[in-house]
Formats: sequence, C-alpha cells, structure tokens
Amino acid sequence: METDFSKGAAWMEGDIIPIGDAKISVTDWGLTRSDITYDVVHVWEGKFFRLDDYLDRFQVSVEKLRLDIQQSGDEIKLILHQMVAASGLKSAYVSMVASRGTPSIPRTRDPRQCDNHFYAWVVPFVWVIKPEIAERGAHVLLAGDATRIGTNSVTTQLLALSFRGATI
Repeated sequence: METDFSKGAAWMEGDIIPIGDAKISVTDWGLTRSDITYDVVHVWEGKFFRLDDYLDRFQVSVEKLRLDIQQSGDEIKLILHQMVAASGLKSAYVSMVASRGTPSIPRTRDPRQCDNHFYAWVVPFVWVIKPEIAERGAHVLLAGDATRIGTNSVTTQLLALSFRGATI
C-alpha cells in the first residue's frame, strides 16, 4: 500500500510521514512555552522561492534563541527538497521549525537542559486571496495609521535578511 501524501507531509526524527501522522509531545517547551522559531518558504510551480534567503533567516533565529539542532543549513535544504518531492505538491507552503524540545532532566526549569529538535512540514499552497477572486480583482482596506513594532525589537541581522533591498 502506497503512503498518501496528498494532504501534505512532515519530516520528523529522520522520517517523512503523512501530515496527519505528525505529532509533538505535550511536554515540548515549543508548545507549552512558545519557545520555538520557524520560517515558511513557498514552492511555486515545482520550485522553491528564495530558499537560501529563508534558510539564512531561519538559522539566525535558531542562533538568537540559542537552540542547538543537529541539522546544518545544507541538511535542512535537502530535507525540505525530499519532503516536497515525497508529497508530490507543485505549489506548497513549507514550514521549517526549531523547538526547545523536552527537558532531558526531569523537573528542570533550565531551558539549556532541553533536547532541541528540528521538524518540517509541507501542505498545499495556502492562498490569502482565492485565485478566482484575485483573477476578477479584490477590494482591500488599508489602515491609514498602523502601529508597527520598533526596529529595536528585531535584530538588524534579521531586518537585513527580511527586507533585503528595501529601505526601512
């Protein structure tokens, strides 16, 4: 029997599995304490969009949170390619995640004592505006005055990666 990846796939602990089978522990600090970082890259017509830029930004976030995952940038890139290929999706939403993980020492409150880990998942492309609406045109309302986070809330290294070529 062939595995069905039509709804998406996940990479967890070295295996590519159907998205519906992906699970994390309820004691994972990524879940219980929001001690996690992620980034999302899109696949369009079978190709990743600026994958290296997204990987760079993800790795900076992992470093800034002092997470220690086993996978290098090249290994993550390979994992993402393999996972998307297994899914068969040509247009997809691809998430890469680094989590604090679960404590390796029972009852510890020290985040340095957690087993950090990486996982990833892919699902069919997520549309903000459905294609049929975009085709005929959509009405949008833009706020004239929006409160933004200060640039001191985000590291300049992340800003440079996020807004390459834009003036801030």
